[in-house]
Amino acid sequence: MFVSLWEFFYGHFFRFWMKWLLRQMTGKCELQRIFDTYVGAQRTHRIENSLTYSKNKVGSYQGDNSSKLNLGILFL
Repeated sequence: MFVSLWEFFYGHFFRFWMKWLLRQMTGKCELQRIFDTYVGAQRTHRIENSLTYSKNKVGSYQGDNSSKLNLGILFL
């Protein structure tokens, strides 16, 4: 019960304001901060989490092994 309540508040309220504050402080979006900070599997895991919690479902990651990671942007 507590976990689902936390996921609701994190996904709908806390995460938005945290991302906005970090964006204002660093001048970078969430994916830019992940690419600059992490490497390897840790980077992949953070990107999957970011896309899972994303409100934009075009580039979202579904979380199961059968689905593909659909990114609308090309990372060079």
